Amino acid sequence: MFLYVVVIPVLVYAGGRMIAGHYHLRSNQWLLVLAALLFSVSLFLPSPLIHGGKTQFLTHFFGGGVFVGLLCLYFRPLIKRELIWYEELAILFVLVSAFGVVNELYELFAYETGISSQSVTDTSWDLVANTLGAMTFFIVYKATVMAKRLFISR
Repeated sequence: MFLYVVVIPVLVYAGGRMIAGHYHLRSNQWLLVLAALLFSVSLFLPSPLIHGGKTQFLTHFFGGGVFVGLLCLYFRPLIKRELIWYEELAILFVLVSAFGVVNELYELFAYETGISSQSVTDTSWDLVANTLGAMTFFIVYKATVMAKRLFISR
């Protein structure tokens, strides 16, 4: 639990700041702070039963999908050209998928070595939740950008 609540968020924040400093990125630091906090807090969210089985759906939705969306937004200025919406969506999908697979591999390792007794039978739902969280983030982000353009241009 300590790994997920403290270590990973601190590493994400520190790593993000180091990368930003190396590339002289003047990004919104609050996105990185929000991502790290969301990752920690997501562990304590209740999740629904799916087919009668215990899941961590909301943990993966927010701590996986939305978390990766916030990181993508934070690092977006590193890509120096304009992206078409479907290119942004593809980048987000690839990153949330990679993050989800690495997380599930860690969960399997922890289960098999006895570090964790949590079952790994909900892997499919975890990956679905990661993806839905990222897609929801993307839709809300794009709707916000479009609304800003509409109201600012008036």
